Amino acid sequence: MALSSWICSLGLTLALLLSLAFHPSQSVNIGRQMIGSRPPGCVNKCMNCEPCKASLVTQKNRDASKRDADDNYYLLSWKCTCRDHLFQP
Repeated sequence: MALSSWICSLGLTLALLLSLAFHPSQSVNIGRQMIGSRPPGCVNKCMNCEPCKASLVTQKNRDASKRDADDNYYLLSWKCTCRDHLFQP
């Protein structure tokens, strides 16, 4: 009787360990969400300027009254760039 309960608890422990090993943790999924969207396809978006590449750009806060509170916050967005010009994807 004691042997069968020990085998049962061992089986449950093994099942728990295997489920944790093969299912990614929630922090991994959150990290994937925080990375952001995929870069846009910038083909024919730069008005015949080459090379037209996707790049992340920051948009600084323009309002001087909010600058102190949001000094560490910069909005990131994808743009298509060619030389020194930015284009909407």
